[in-house]
Amino acid sequence: MPKLIDKYFGMIVSVEPTEKSKDDESWIWRKDYEGFIGVISIYESQRLSRGEHFIVMNNDTRYIKTGTGTLTYTKIMDENFITLNTTNSIYTIKILT
Repeated sequence: MPKLIDKYFGMIVSVEPTEKSKDDESWIWRKDYEGFIGVISIYESQRLSRGEHFIVMNNDTRYIKTGTGTLTYTKIMDENFITLNTTNSIYTIKILT
């Protein structure tokens, strides 16, 4: 069972393909989540990808669950960001509260 690490309220600023998936046409649906605002739940995998993180983000109408990857926190001019690098995507999320 994954371990809940943190919860925030935020917005997906960008979703970009990794080198592996840049030419994969089935990847493009992820771009629809740019601008998505909701509750961000950050989990740490305890089994298959032990120690890696994934994000579940939801609001009242939809949700997205990422694959597992490497999580970093960044602060740029008083604004906080989360970046998650997965096998196929790089998610940049702005923490709003």
